[in-house]
Amino acid sequence: MSTSTVALRLPTALANQLKSQAALHNVSVNAEIGKRLFQSVNMNEFVADMFSRINLTVNVFRIEPRSTTYDLASLKMFFETHNIDKIILGSREDNINNAVLIVIIHTNYATFILDDTSLNMARPPRSSEIEDLLTTLDEDGLMPIVEYIEKPVEDTRDYEASVALDMLIDHGSKRLIDLNSIRKILKNIT
Repeated sequence: MSTSTVALRLPTALANQLKSQAALHNVSVNAEIGKRLFQSVNMNEFVADMFSRINLTVNVFRIEPRSTTYDLASLKMFFETHNIDKIILGSREDNINNAVLIVIIHTNYATFILDDTSLNMARPPRSSEIEDLLTTLDEDGLMPIVEYIEKPVEDTRDYEASVALDMLIDHGSKRLIDLNSIRKILKNIT
């Protein structure tokens, strides 16, 4: 990747915020600024794409799948760009095993369901992608709001999003204590 040098003047308060965020993320100030600029430049395209893949039902949205890599990248960006109240992870039943990841994301304005991802926790390299997602949740400081559904849930893809949400929530979820506890659960699923 080629790079360019750009001189940049910032208000001192903003520069200090960027330094703090860079330290929090263990990156250089330059890397933090580059990441934020990249996200803001690409945000309109990302948001347009995300909303083109959801089915609106009241304030419950189903995000339609694309591909494993795209779904994973979309989730990670979603976590970084929205104020999230709660994330619920689980697995749904399928024909081969009970290892297809489902994700429910509660925000202050809507709930998003991903119950048709291609993220299968039992097949390499998919299991490493799930680990990468968990690491992102941990690094972004979201683990305190992550919960999990202990047992595999039924397939909800054929139901309207609001009905699917009710079916998934009925299983109950538990607060995630730490990253190792979800790893143990994932091992049991696979």
